[in-house]
Amino acid sequence: MKKLVLALAAVAMIATPALADVTPYGSARVAAVYAQTDDGTNTTDALNILLQENTRVGIKANTGDVTGRIEIGLRGANYVRLAYGTVKLGAGTFLVGQTYTPNTKFSNQ
Repeated sequence: MKKLVLALAAVAMIATPALADVTPYGSARVAAVYAQTDDGTNTTDALNILLQENTRVGIKANTGDVTGRIEIGLRGANYVRLAYGTVKLGAGTFLVGQTYTPNTKFSNQ
């Protein structure tokens, strides 16, 4: 995963001078959980602070009719959430890459 992050950072550094507007963003969503465990002889109290499943960091970039976005999710196993580019073509937009579909499930609650 470290190689992927380094590769995305390298692409961003190379592409940045050619783009007019680059916006980094992120969202660190944290859960605080109080847990008490008892192993029969000792009782342990602990406050655990964890990143939630929808924690993310990314970059949006655009120049004229061309836009791009790269977003990485930061949970237990890092993963690519979004990686796409779009071009405005007259009455529509042409998108290439990975983005959300109409069936994307954002929560399992």
